[in-house]
Amino acid sequence: MEIRVPRHRHDVPENKVLVLGISPGFAGSRSASKSVQRVNRWLAECGVAETEYDWQNCSDQPGARPKQSDIVKNRYEVALYDKVICLGNFPARWCYSLRIDHIKVPHPSGVNRKWNDPTTEPETVEQIRNYLNN
Repeated sequence: MEIRVPRHRHDVPENKVLVLGISPGFAGSRSASKSVQRVNRWLAECGVAETEYDWQNCSDQPGARPKQSDIVKNRYEVALYDKVICLGNFPARWCYSLRIDHIKVPHPSGVNRKWNDPTTEPETVEQIRNYLNN
């Protein structure tokens, strides 16, 4: 997984899958982030290695809670990917507003109460697997 952003609307990303989050967390590094570790585990269970997908955020400011109007990302930076996995409502709403095909999964943060239900994680992995294979 790398943070790679197409710089031109004619660029073709090396990877076919993009994970789109809200903003970086405060873990200090990507490898220390529990959210990143959870997403890595999901995608590994779906047969996607860390080197086979890219990661972008709607905001580059750690912990930011931007408004939709604050996003300066260009549509093509996301739309060029074959598959877009949105982490939570915010990135999914942005993709929806720009008519970018995507799947919305629960945000992987440990403070998300959905993870209190032990069936949520296997269901999420299955949703991702089905999306990637269609």
